[in-house]
Amino acid sequence: MHAHTRVIGALALLVSIALGCADRGDGDASSSPTTLTPTRTVWLSPLRSSTAGASKPSDRRLRFAVISDSNDRYGSQAQGIGVESAITTITQRILPAFVIHNGDLIAGQSRRLSRRRVEMMWRGYHDAVTIPLANRGIPLFPVPGNHDASPNDRLPDRGLYEEQWLEPAHRPRWPLFDPYRYPFSYSFIAANTLLVVLDAPTGRLSRGDLAWLRVTLGASKSFDRVLVFAHVPFAPYLERSYGTLRPARPILRILARRHAHLFTGHYEIFFDGHFANLRTTSTGQLSHTCRVPIGGSICQGMSFLVVDLDAERAPRLAITALRGPRFESRFDPYALPLELGSYWRSPTLPHDLRGMLEEPPLGFDLSTLGLD
Repeated sequence: MHAHTRVIGALALLVSIALGCADRGDGDASSSPTTLTPTRTVWLSPLRSSTAGASKPSDRRLRFAVISDSNDRYGSQAQGIGVESAITTITQRILPAFVIHNGDLIAGQSRRLSRRRVEMMWRGYHDAVTIPLANRGIPLFPVPGNHDASPNDRLPDRGLYEEQWLEPAHRPRWPLFDPYRYPFSYSFIAANTLLVVLDAPTGRLSRGDLAWLRVTLGASKSFDRVLVFAHVPFAPYLERSYGTLRPARPILRILARRHAHLFTGHYEIFFDGHFANLRTTSTGQLSHTCRVPIGGSICQGMSFLVVDLDAERAPRLAITALRGPRFESRFDPYALPLELGSYWRSPTLPHDLRGMLEEPPLGFDLSTLGLD
């Protein structure tokens, strides 16, 4: 009787596994254990043990999360309306190896805000984001944004940003590959992937950082892939422009030459596609702001990213955008428009962008895309 019970149990397990594999949808089943659908709740299964913080840079397979633009209104000590739910999902369900916050951690960049007020905003951020992640052993990597690390010398923002992330209690407990100018520009390694953070909070990358990026990516051939994180993208995702990554031509050439993958924020829109022949992913927001993509008619809403890395299947990676406010379902990537402003979902390179990747003379007027 007990033997039959064991056989039945084993068969049931095999059937459940088969059904689970069949239910993965149109995503990359080999890279993403479970694919979420917009119509129901399906949790991503952990890639490792349920003990957060157990991952190491040498792991061949891991998962991380990318959040962005969590700030609320100017001067608000509280975080955006979606932050609590997103962090709860991350710490209780996703259990990533680490989290990257791709800019606009707080709502600064205003002369009306005193240093004391900005310090209070940082305290609110750490209470809502840094500490809950740290309590679960999940490192947090910051990316400078225009609302938290503005280069405007008349504001206390940039100095306070540096102070916050040099504080031992806030520094990510993960070795840096090249600290360079941490917490502004730096790099680290995970699953034989080089992850590079750029200091371009308002879009402009300095000559020094451009040279550092060129050398860093030029010496990255031993890695399976390169992921680059910058707050501001190459071109707008909204009808109105709020700044772009500059100088565009040299940055694009450096990234494209290494087949890097660029992650950005700032426009608070989720879109996974290509700019020229460069793979780019824009991260959504965790706040209340209504953002209507170019050519759209309704607010996209809140979201954050879950990224699966697998060194055995390099250079492939799986990206899932979880939709707010409860973050229990995903954006269907095939429901995204084929074209969004200067971005395309397909890797096919449009004719009028081919010149951007050629050596000078380009034969293309970059001003038509708002680039320099």
